[in-house]
Amino acid sequence: LAAFVMFSSVAGALGSAGQANYAAGNVFLDALAVHRRRLGLPGVSIAWGLWEQRSAMTGNADSERLARAGILPMTTAQGLAMFDAACAGTPPDPIAARLRKSRGARPARTVDLRTRVSAMPAAQRRPELVDVVRANAAAVLGLADATRVRSDDAFHEVGFDSLTALELRNRLGAATGLKLPSTVIFDHPTPEALAAYLLDRLTGEPAAPVPAAPAGNEPENGDPIAIVSMACRLPGGVDSPEALWELLLANG
Repeated sequence: LAAFVMFSSVAGALGSAGQANYAAGNVFLDALAVHRRRLGLPGVSIAWGLWEQRSAMTGNADSERLARAGILPMTTAQGLAMFDAACAGTPPDPIAARLRKSRGARPARTVDLRTRVSAMPAAQRRPELVDVVRANAAAVLGLADATRVRSDDAFHEVGFDSLTALELRNRLGAATGLKLPSTVIFDHPTPEALAAYLLDRLTGEPAAPVPAAPAGNEPENGDPIAIVSMACRLPGGVDSPEALWELLLANG
């Protein structure tokens, strides 16, 4: 072969919140290119960043979130120039991306937040933490005004998904100095509920219960389980979600 070119992703080099499996898959391509070069065979794995021209794969890319991570879109001309350079260059695993030199403002870290909250009158503690949660939630969503995230809004209703939930978790971890579980946004689904959890972790004083986020319409038949959608490889010759459900029921 004159060339053996693979398309990887910058996620393998920089990481991607909530997509460790995707990053690992791309790193495998990079490692394969290195392996081939060591065998004296052609091989290059180009770790691409974000292209400005959208495709079916990148049409739903969250440009604002990527920009906050320092990844900027590149034009077609820039991408093609990087492709030529990568194919002609020496490294087997080059990165082809536009990266911002400065990643800009880091998640706002509240200096001595534990001390400051503990020193406040009890009635002011939760409101203060609600403001911290709302400010960071607004930053993750790219909102200029934190008041657009109300204290009783469910995170999923204001636009949070699995990736942005992890980003908010990371920002709050930096702001509070706490090691927070990856599911914290889903376990405490409103700013008010999450603030109560943070108050407990920061001060060791259980907060008053917070009403849960509205769960939506109750099922008419009282069935507590609703499968909205699913995608998976099915075992034992099962060929549909319905058949999988029957298998689970039959085997208790």
